Amino acid sequence: MSERVLRRGLEVLEKIARARQGLSVQELEKEIELHRSSIYRYLSVLKESGYVKRENGRYQLGFKVLELAFLLLDRLDIRKIAHPYLIELSEITQATVHLCQLDGAEVVYLDKVETSRSLPLYSRIGGRAPAYCTGVGKALLAFLPPKRLERVLGQITFKHYTDRTITDKERLLRELAETKRRGYALDKEEHEEGIQCVAAPIFGFTGEPIASISVTDIARKIVGKEKELAAEVVRIAKGISHAMGGETLKRKEVVL
Repeated sequence: MSERVLRRGLEVLEKIARARQGLSVQELEKEIELHRSSIYRYLSVLKESGYVKRENGRYQLGFKVLELAFLLLDRLDIRKIAHPYLIELSEITQATVHLCQLDGAEVVYLDKVETSRSLPLYSRIGGRAPAYCTGVGKALLAFLPPKRLERVLGQITFKHYTDRTITDKERLLRELAETKRRGYALDKEEHEEGIQCVAAPIFGFTGEPIASISVTDIARKIVGKEKELAAEVVRIAKGISHAMGGETLKRKEVVL
């Protein structure tokens, strides 16, 4: 098979992939300016291999593409992919940066980056913290589908860690709604006295949050700079989401 033939076949596949309702042969002919007989030959091979299927005279992606996508996603290591982004965020903010995932009603710390000027924190890779009173946790909870959120909320045993800890479900729901509205979460000394953070979610290919990142520092270095820090945290979170093959927050969903 020549390189030109392969490129043409991939072009046909990409055109079909980008068309939400699929494409007819006539539409493909206009899209790529290829003779109809040649298009039929490409479609025949793609259909036989499972990469496209034909429904109501239109060609759409087949399940073989989904199979390959899952194989790729299964090989993505979020910690490895996110680490350079975390370093960048830590250098920009000169603060400690965390990468976390949700496990039940808790967050698990997958990675942590510090600088010589950042505050040493008790958090450690592999450690856990309650999701309801941490920025990384609230960033994840706020964007969960409603049914999954309800299941997680049912697992929470509310406890006071500081005078600022939210220990009421209804108040937490209001906080999560506000978090979702602005596109980032805040921890205002809710888990540890004198410590605040700004966090944002990372999205997977399904559109659901798969992890979150945060900038954490002593309260006096965060207060008054929340929006400035949020802009950087959201930007980095978007970069990681894109690198993971996932969706990102639309600009209109982020209030800075």
